[in-house]
Amino acid sequence: MLLGVAVAALGGRAMGLARNTLQNNGRWRVTKTEAEISILGARSFYSGRQALAGGTLNLGAWHGFQQVVYRDPLDLAALEVDFRLTPGAYLTVLFAGDLEGGFAGIRMSAHEGFAPAFLKISPTGEFQRREAVDVPFLEPGTLHHLRLEIDRPVRVTLDGKPIGRFEVDLDALQRVGLRGSRAHAFVDHVKLERRRGLAIRETFAQPPSTRRWSLLAGLVLLALPFALVAGNRATPRRALLLLATVELMALVALVAALPVAARVETGYPKKSAELLKLEEQARREMVENAQERTRKAHPVPLPAATARLVFIGSSQTEGVGAKKVDDTWVRRIERRLNQTDHGGLRWECVNAGVSSARSYHLTRAVERTWLRLEPRALVINLSSNDRRVDVFIERVGRMITGSREAGVTPLLLLEPNSPEHYRGSIEERHAALRRLSERLSAPLVDMQSQLDGRYDEGFLWWDHVHLTSFGQRLMADAVYAALVDHGIVPAPVGGSGSVS
Repeated sequence: MLLGVAVAALGGRAMGLARNTLQNNGRWRVTKTEAEISILGARSFYSGRQALAGGTLNLGAWHGFQQVVYRDPLDLAALEVDFRLTPGAYLTVLFAGDLEGGFAGIRMSAHEGFAPAFLKISPTGEFQRREAVDVPFLEPGTLHHLRLEIDRPVRVTLDGKPIGRFEVDLDALQRVGLRGSRAHAFVDHVKLERRRGLAIRETFAQPPSTRRWSLLAGLVLLALPFALVAGNRATPRRALLLLATVELMALVALVAALPVAARVETGYPKKSAELLKLEEQARREMVENAQERTRKAHPVPLPAATARLVFIGSSQTEGVGAKKVDDTWVRRIERRLNQTDHGGLRWECVNAGVSSARSYHLTRAVERTWLRLEPRALVINLSSNDRRVDVFIERVGRMITGSREAGVTPLLLLEPNSPEHYRGSIEERHAALRRLSERLSAPLVDMQSQLDGRYDEGFLWWDHVHLTSFGQRLMADAVYAALVDHGIVPAPVGGSGSVS
C-alpha cells in the first residue's frame, strides 16, 4: 500500500513537472509577448518549462529582464513575496498598476549599479520618481521575504523589518507584477491579500489547471496494480507479490525519470547544423523581403522638397522591443523631423533593420537597394550579431565607401548593449569601429556611452540588445541630436520639437 501511495505521488509530480509553464498556469501575463514587434525568447519564456524550473519563477530565464503581471486587477490590501537573487541581480515588485501600464515598484538589489529604491514607472518604462529604500544591497543566494501593505502610505517590510513608507495614488483595483534583471532572480510563495475575499497564493510549483489531472493520474497509478492483480487468478500471496513487484518497478522508473525531467526543464534548445542552415536561409530571405518592401514604399526619384535618411542594422534598428510600432526609435526620429521646420523639407526615415542580420548579409543590399533610394545619409547601427571582427570591419568599410561614392553621408553608431551583459566581444567590435571611423574620417556616435549614462532612468532593456519603448526614446533623442550636430539635418527653425 505504501509503495502504491509513493507511486501515485511521484506520478502526479511527474505530470505536474511536464506541464508546469506560465501558459498552463494561466494566472500571469508575460509583458514581453505583448510588444507589437516580437522579442527574442518571449514566447518560449511563456510556453517553455525553463521559467518555472524547480517550482520557482526565474525572471532571468530566456535572456532575462522578464516581467510578469497578474492577469486580473485586484482590490489589494497587501502583497508578499519570497525571493532569492543571484550575483548582479535585482527584482522589482510592481503594484498600483493602472490600465495604461504604469506601475509603482519596490526594487530589491544585489547589483551595485541599481540601488534599492521605490519607483514610479510610466507605461513606457521611464522612472518618473525614485526614492531610496532603507536597506543595504542584498547578499546573493539568501532567501528574503518582502511584504507591502497597500494603504496610504504604502508600508514596506523586508524579513519583518520596516524599510520605508511611500505615498502612492491607489485606485480601487490595481494590477501587480514582478520584473527581473539580466541575472537570475527567483521568486516563490506570492501572496495577494484582497480587501474582500480569500487571499490568492501562488507557489509556481504546479499549474492550477493541472492539479486535478495530476491527482487523477496519481489515483490511476495507485489503482492500476490492484487492477492487474484482480485480473490475475492467483493465490493471495502470489497476488501480493505481483502487486509489490509492479509498484516497485513503477517507483524505480519514476525515481529515475524525475531527475532527467528536471534537467530537461532547465535546459535550452541546442542548435543543430540543420537548424543553423535554416536560420541562415531565413536571414537571406528577410533581407530580400526588406529590400522589396522599401522599393515599393519609397520610390525614386524623390518627391519635391523631400529628404530621405536610411537606417541600416538588425533587430535593434528594426525596433524590436517597442510596445508599439510608433515607439520605435527610427519612427520617432521621423516624427520629430517633421514636427518642426528642418530646411523646409519633408523627411522620410527608411527603416532597413532586418532581425538577426549580419554585416555580410546587408552589404549587397545597401549597394543594390538602399543607396539607390537617394538618401541624404546612411545611418549604420551594427555590432551585436557579427562574430568575426575582420569580416565585420571590411563590410562596414564597404558601406562607408559605397555611401560616399553615391553622394551619401555615412554615420556610424556604436550599437549599444545592456550594461548588465558581458561586454568582451561587443567592446572588441566597438573598438574596431572607432579605428575604422578614424581611418576613413567617418562620423561616429558612441551610443553605448550615451545609454550607459542613463541606464537607471527607467527600464531601458528587454534583453542584452533590445530596447523598451523608453530606451527607444532615449536612442531617438541621441541619434536625432547627432544628425543635427553633424550637419546631416539642418537645425530646426523656431524650436527643437520633441519625440512624442
